[in-house]
Amino acid sequence: RPPLRFLWLATRAPPGGWKIWGCGGRVRAIATGMDAARALDATARRLRRRGYRVRREAGRVYARFGRFSSVGTILSHLALTLIAVSTILNAQGYFRGKAVLVEGEAFDGSVREAYAEPSVDEMAAIPESRLPAVTFELLTIEPAFWKDVQLFTKLEARISHAGERSRVIAVNRPAHIGNASVAIDGFGYAPEFRIEGPEGTIADGFVKLKVFPPGSTDRVDIAGSPYQIEIQVFPDASLDGKKIQSRSFNLVDPLVLLRVRDVMLDEGGSPAYEGELRLGETAEFFGYTVTVPSIRYYAEVRIVRNPGVPWFVAALLTGMAGLVLRVVFRQRFVAVAAEDSAAGSIVRVGATAEFWRSAWRVRVFGGIAMALGADRVDDERLGRDSEDDAE
Repeated sequence: RPPLRFLWLATRAPPGGWKIWGCGGRVRAIATGMDAARALDATARRLRRRGYRVRREAGRVYARFGRFSSVGTILSHLALTLIAVSTILNAQGYFRGKAVLVEGEAFDGSVREAYAEPSVDEMAAIPESRLPAVTFELLTIEPAFWKDVQLFTKLEARISHAGERSRVIAVNRPAHIGNASVAIDGFGYAPEFRIEGPEGTIADGFVKLKVFPPGSTDRVDIAGSPYQIEIQVFPDASLDGKKIQSRSFNLVDPLVLLRVRDVMLDEGGSPAYEGELRLGETAEFFGYTVTVPSIRYYAEVRIVRNPGVPWFVAALLTGMAGLVLRVVFRQRFVAVAAEDSAAGSIVRVGATAEFWRSAWRVRVFGGIAMALGADRVDDERLGRDSEDDAE
């Protein structure tokens, strides 16, 4: 005998030939003073008030609750389909890159050269269709540290896009622009260098150095010369004798320490020139001048294009809706048969559900007994049932 719930799903109505003991093999007998017809009427009314769809046959009542449960099943399978679509879209269009931007610098995600990562060779192999359609300007960067030690309590940047209201991004708080998300990933100092040589201006612009935390050293080559400049940045400098320290990591009173070496002759000895520059000051050596007009923060900005995310979110919401329908409107079936007796009638009630059967059965049997004015419900065990045994 096929389980009742599958028959009901297939026929959308109680099967007329179903026996009373088809409800999981467990039946309750209720003795009432009503005759059989009145008892069935009372039972049908109660079940309808509880939201059941009721069907009457000769001497029997069949009831079903949970017509939307099958919709929940459909939604659950639709959610799996949406997840598959999300996976395919991610495999074909996912992109993750990093750009290093100084405060005030603009970014265009469709330009390969705008990215610091992936590498140039890796970028050349990425189809143009994968590049994010995102443009913005990095306005300001705001770091904050715990007790002036190298522990960020805040690292945020403010960006603007196409004249829109500016937005704040952080490590775990991206902004969604176009078809990509933008978040800050790192931080550093970018001094503005103006380097003049015997033949004119050699460099004029911001140099994004890896000199964080203060005291770290980075190097810049002077184009067309054998000289290399070693650079240290102290954002809030204080002089303790001959030792330079930084009171904090914020650009309060910055100082730049320069060491110039001749890479053709220097074998690790003393530098050919060493000097300290405050903002606006100039260093002169071997016919070259170096000026540091300003220092700004720079940010490492993470740009991610993940075309499957909207589909995954849709799958999540669809799956949750399906789960709610399956749980709230779980299918429940009740069958009632009545026969006249000397004292009125004997009503036999069978009930089954998709899950959580035991507690629900107690409520169903008790509710029908109250509707019939009975004070006793007798258990009748008609055969074995694997579902009840499992419970």
